[in-house]
Amino acid sequence: MTSKKSSPKKTLTPMLRQYLEVKAKHSDKILLFRMGDFYEIFFDDAAIAAKTLKITLTSRNKKNDDAVPMCGFPHHAATGYITSLVAAGHKVVVCDQVEDPKQAKGLVRREVTKIITPGVNLESENLTPDDDNFLAAVTCRQQKQTLFGLSLLDVSTGKFKVTELSDLESLLDELGRSRPTEILLSIPTDHRAEPWQEEIKDEFTRVHFTLRPGTDILTPEENRELLCRHFGTITLAGFGGDNLTAGLDAAGIALAYVQETQKQSNLHHIQSLEVYRNTSFMQIDRNVITNLELLCTIQERSKTGSLFGVLDCCQTSMGSRQLKEWLLFPLLDKDLIEQRLDAVEILLEEKRCRRELMSHLGKLYDLDRLAGRLASGRANGRDLLSLRDSLKLIPQIKELLAGLPLQPALINRALTGLHELKELSDTISETLLEEQPLSITEGRMIREGIDNQLDELRSISKNGKQWLIEYELKEKEKTGINALKVRFNRVFGYYIEVTRRHSEQVPAEYIRRQTLTNADRFITDELKAYEEKILGAEEKINLIEHRLFLALMERACRQLKEIRESAVRLTLFDVLCALAEVADRHRYCRPEIVSDRQLLEIEEGRHPVIEILSENFVPNTTTLDREKEQLWIITGPNMSGKSTFMRQNGLFALMAQMGSFVPAEKAKISIFDHIFTRVGASDNLGRGLSTFMVEMTETARILHQAGPESLIILDEIGRGTSTFDGLSLAWAIAEEIHENCGSLTLFATHYHELTELELIKERIANYNVAVQQRDDGITFLRRIIKGGTNHSYGIEVAKLAGIPDAVLTRAREILGNLEAAEISGGENLRMTGRSILSSRTNGLKSGYLPLLEPSPPTTEKRCDDKSAALKQLIKKQDLNRTTPIKALNILEKLQKMIRD
Repeated sequence: MTSKKSSPKKTLTPMLRQYLEVKAKHSDKILLFRMGDFYEIFFDDAAIAAKTLKITLTSRNKKNDDAVPMCGFPHHAATGYITSLVAAGHKVVVCDQVEDPKQAKGLVRREVTKIITPGVNLESENLTPDDDNFLAAVTCRQQKQTLFGLSLLDVSTGKFKVTELSDLESLLDELGRSRPTEILLSIPTDHRAEPWQEEIKDEFTRVHFTLRPGTDILTPEENRELLCRHFGTITLAGFGGDNLTAGLDAAGIALAYVQETQKQSNLHHIQSLEVYRNTSFMQIDRNVITNLELLCTIQERSKTGSLFGVLDCCQTSMGSRQLKEWLLFPLLDKDLIEQRLDAVEILLEEKRCRRELMSHLGKLYDLDRLAGRLASGRANGRDLLSLRDSLKLIPQIKELLAGLPLQPALINRALTGLHELKELSDTISETLLEEQPLSITEGRMIREGIDNQLDELRSISKNGKQWLIEYELKEKEKTGINALKVRFNRVFGYYIEVTRRHSEQVPAEYIRRQTLTNADRFITDELKAYEEKILGAEEKINLIEHRLFLALMERACRQLKEIRESAVRLTLFDVLCALAEVADRHRYCRPEIVSDRQLLEIEEGRHPVIEILSENFVPNTTTLDREKEQLWIITGPNMSGKSTFMRQNGLFALMAQMGSFVPAEKAKISIFDHIFTRVGASDNLGRGLSTFMVEMTETARILHQAGPESLIILDEIGRGTSTFDGLSLAWAIAEEIHENCGSLTLFATHYHELTELELIKERIANYNVAVQQRDDGITFLRRIIKGGTNHSYGIEVAKLAGIPDAVLTRAREILGNLEAAEISGGENLRMTGRSILSSRTNGLKSGYLPLLEPSPPTTEKRCDDKSAALKQLIKKQDLNRTTPIKALNILEKLQKMIRD
């Protein structure tokens, strides 16, 4: 977005020249220019804003050749319009009048007061309640090895995190977990992005990127000094950040950007820097978040139908945000997991207490974001009343939790950091009226009895109307003019209006101010003096109320630390109650966390989402154990429930490590360092990758990174290429996981040949989805049972999908011929597509197996062919390499040939 340059500067008004001077410093933003009661937008910005906001695009100097496009909206409605602009991906810069136009000598002085970007946003209307609004900054240091720095800063809550990562894939995963709305990238002065930066931009196409030229970036020493100065420390060791390099670069870039955009805002609510390692949590990459539908569904991208949608019984938006973080950052520390489970268990058992606690929590305001508004000076009277109401709930919450028969360590510790702040709460009640305006400069905020001067001025203002009534009566009596009126307008203030037919009765001391067609308007010294008193009182009232409110807000800001500590504790209680509530509603069990060996034992487990959506969900049992059954080969037709079964096991591991109960009768789960999923595949045309290439790239990453403490879920590996290539790859991948990775694995496949791995690999087991076959079709029983299957039921599934009967009949005929060809050796299966098509009308060429339209042979010929086929089948077998299961399959074919 650049300003229009076509108008010669000499033709522009001083105001427009002032506009262009500001715009030149913010060429990438839409400039809102305060003019009286409106924000006006000019030039190219006006065209963009009018289209985005669906408001009228007009122009100044319409009749001239140098007409200037413009649009605008009232200043009191700015929040809604700014929200729409930011939601559309635009940055907005607000330029306000910083002096009273009445006192200005010439052009009114204006300054930029704030800059709003997708990642730097303090207005609640612009934010999604249950999402953090992270601004991310990414840096890279090329030392002995590449090191990426990542910082995440949510200005609305003050949450500030930083980490370092050793490879690009880990960085992309961490960005995927954090879901920033804006990413800062430092680039050289020539604005050419590094290859790794292009990778980030290709991966996160919906995120707003801000490129920071090298000239705007601080040195490592300056970044460290900036952070220390903000936190009021001489070192970052207390945060665990003294040894960071690339991480501190990223943190410095983020903080400097926020300070630059929030020009008139304090950032006192950003009180600490959380240094974390991604190795402190279970690793969840972008595929896991998508494939397991943790936050939203794959198709509709809706919360409903996701795991988060099921678990989110939180009563506050800050609780929902925390639950989402627990979900995306499952713990690796057994003691911490058990502490969460202990707390959930006691709240599950104490239902009355839990429901009362949830009722109290439901009345809480979003204290996290309120703290941000307080610190930045953007809170209004309604915010302070919400703070008061929230603080008043804390004694009741403490009393409820203190009354629990058992005190889990997690709840007990949290109670000690819950601050009632009664004095602050009482001060707010004593100072503010219960009905508060949106603006803090319009008055009508402060109670009587708080300030003597304010009360006196209010009395003057209140009694002013009565004085004017009495003054009018007095003047009527004195002059004898019954039609005399005392009136007011913004131009002349208070005046006396007398009709023309009474003009001779007007006293000499009346001073004429205006002559109208039928009347004259006058003022008197007495009326003018009282006018100054009344209007001055109104102005002074607003000023005093504003001063008193700012003092109250400053009083609240002095206890920001305690407010934020209380918010953290209340958020914790909200999440624990939500997990207990969902466990109660859906009959979840407490998982037993095992540390002596790697296993996933689930008795009668249910998919937490599907069981709610399906009336007759069929539970299944899982017994993965690295010492016994490390890898399950799961066969069965499409739509039979293989994917649901595999996904639910991935969710069990994740839910257990976040501290949640799981939907099962019993669960024994070890701690997993990583969950890998390879489920489904699609082209990535933007990056030039085919379906098969995407599949192999993701599988390669799994094989390189998975270890003995990982959980792998693989669905249909190898299907993106030819049958023999795919089968070979799937076989080799399964062997690699079994022999070298050592990961617990669920491996679904249509390659029935893989079931033979059970015979040659000690920790591979075959399982299949039970199917009931009838004369008129099949029924999926959704039950996982021991053993493999060699039937895909593809034609039966096609029937369920609605494929026409004629097509199904023809498919069965072709399938029968293909199976016959396999029995006779398969040497004729290389028929080209052209020959197959032509055989329908012209007959088959010599040497090809009649797959499509075979001529019915005579009985004698059929017997000769059967005998030859039997001999050929037996003759071609290599008995030294035939496995027992293959021998049984051959015997079955021989029996079938003889019976037919």
